[in-house]
Amino acid sequence: MSVFLQSISGIVTIIIMVVVGYVLANRGWFDDKSSSLIARLVTQIGLPCYMIETIVGRFSANDLKTMLPQLRYPALSMVILLGIAMAFAQIFQVKKSHRGLFTSMFFNSNTVFVGLPINQALFGDASVPYVLVYYMCNTTFFWTIGLYLIQRDGELGQGLSWKDSLKKIFSAPLLGFMVGVALV
Repeated sequence: MSVFLQSISGIVTIIIMVVVGYVLANRGWFDDKSSSLIARLVTQIGLPCYMIETIVGRFSANDLKTMLPQLRYPALSMVILLGIAMAFAQIFQVKKSHRGLFTSMFFNSNTVFVGLPINQALFGDASVPYVLVYYMCNTTFFWTIGLYLIQRDGELGQGLSWKDSLKKIFSAPLLGFMVGVALV
């Protein structure tokens, strides 16, 4: 019962934060620059620091040695989901101009902002290593295969830019994760 109440508490906290943000935005507290700044602060500073603190504070070198080889499981699940997504896109006759986005959204997830808090609420801190391993794999899949599929939907017919993909794969949160691993 306490796990359920903790989950509800986490969800209520998120809802309250969204409502406060909405009210403040409607009252003119934020302009376009403010929204951009807040998003950048969270993704470029807050989240990487959180990753470093989480890894250094919760894991030993032995924990990491047993955790990192587990990357094969999320990779396999994403490959399976990619195949299912492509099949569903055919079965449900998703427009060709939307198939890449449909497929990418089917096999990728919001691992950190949604997945991490929900997993912690439901399963406790023991779930954090698994979420972070999934995050590493998910980030790589999204910024390579997912991005390619989405770009393929566009009218420009852009190909996959490996240079841009590598920059996005090695995002600030993932670099924070890697720094935490190196520190441990």
